[in-house]
Amino acid sequence: MRDHFSRAAGLLFFLLHFIFHYSIYSNPTDGVPHSSSRIVGGVGQSEIGNFSEFQYRYLSHDIMNRNDGYFPFSESGKFNTTFRYYQTLNQFEITKLSLIKFASFAPFQSNNQLKSYIFDVGIESVTVRAKKNLIDTFQNERIRVSPWNVDLAVGYTYQISGQSTNKALLVSFLGGMKAQFHPYFKDFYRVGPQAIISFLYDFGTMKFQFISAYQYYILLGNQNDFSNTLRMRYSINNSNELRLDFIKYKNEQEFVLNYHFMF
Repeated sequence: MRDHFSRAAGLLFFLLHFIFHYSIYSNPTDGVPHSSSRIVGGVGQSEIGNFSEFQYRYLSHDIMNRNDGYFPFSESGKFNTTFRYYQTLNQFEITKLSLIKFASFAPFQSNNQLKSYIFDVGIESVTVRAKKNLIDTFQNERIRVSPWNVDLAVGYTYQISGQSTNKALLVSFLGGMKAQFHPYFKDFYRVGPQAIISFLYDFGTMKFQFISAYQYYILLGNQNDFSNTLRMRYSINNSNELRLDFIKYKNEQEFVLNYHFMF
């Protein structure tokens, strides 16, 4: 097990070095930036049950926000927290806690050679199959677990159409690793390479993203995983947004409708 951790740590440090050494930030776009703090309220439905959702984000800008006044197609945040309450289960959870997250989907060009990347450390709840016994046979019942999570990926983004940051179609290809730590997993963790592809379409008040990720965990005795996500955002003004997400995971699917207020 020590060898597995050593290899995972080596990959982590290599990818971090790649990000910081080769990535070059472009200049912020023109325009008035949105406020950096926000609260989010929403409702959703999944195969686990109906739920209500609340988020608080401090000093946050994400990929679905308008680009005005920020580095284009970037994301950054600290201590962003999402809570859920599942009414049918009478269950409260921390769905997502990003202690630190930053990402860039800036398009690669011959004059800047920007790299795309994702780095996220925190807690991420996932739906898994309940274990029937100690030899890891699974049953149909789905349960929620909240492992510690590390996401790391690097790659390239290409601008397919559009001449400005507010009217652009981008496609991204990234590869890296994902690690999660929880007693549910074999040896209390699962870690493996992941591949990500993203399509991002931005035309001002509306923005769409389809992002697909696949994680290969089976080499260390855990089940592989994947997610396919379609996100849609409508910007009412610089402080108010409506968002709709459809997400398909290996063990469930869900949709979420959220209202974002930035202050």
